[in-house]
Amino acid sequence: MLAGSLDAARFWMRIGGRETMRSYGVPQALIDSGDTLSLCEDFAKRVPDEHAVFFHRMINSLVVGGYCFVHAGLKPGVPIDRQKPEDMRWIRERFLDFEGSHGTVVVHGHSISPVVEERHNRIGIDTGAYASGILTAIGIEMGYRWFLTT
Repeated sequence: MLAGSLDAARFWMRIGGRETMRSYGVPQALIDSGDTLSLCEDFAKRVPDEHAVFFHRMINSLVVGGYCFVHAGLKPGVPIDRQKPEDMRWIRERFLDFEGSHGTVVVHGHSISPVVEERHNRIGIDTGAYASGILTAIGIEMGYRWFLTT
């Protein structure tokens, strides 16, 4: 959002961007105005430098002990080190429907389900906290895994 396109900003506004902007102090009247360019300019001025640095330093995936942690998923058939950030952040059906191996178990969110989805090649832990009130996390240690919900 801070360095993206206006089209991406418009989409982001539909999936939590309004709430995020409000949390940074963007006036509601500006959010409601539909003036995406002015809105983005105002928002960018309000985001502290340390937050922007944090966002830009974020990694897209982390592989640890036979698991790959990623926001949305992986493009099937593409090695982890060759994945595109867009796929790791936005992919859905192509990843969710894939039954083959990714070379690791992929732990992901982005695609909401009412309960944790455990498959042989992936574990979906997004239980839609914003809508369901249920936040889910995974614990993994010494060959065991468990889920925490609140």
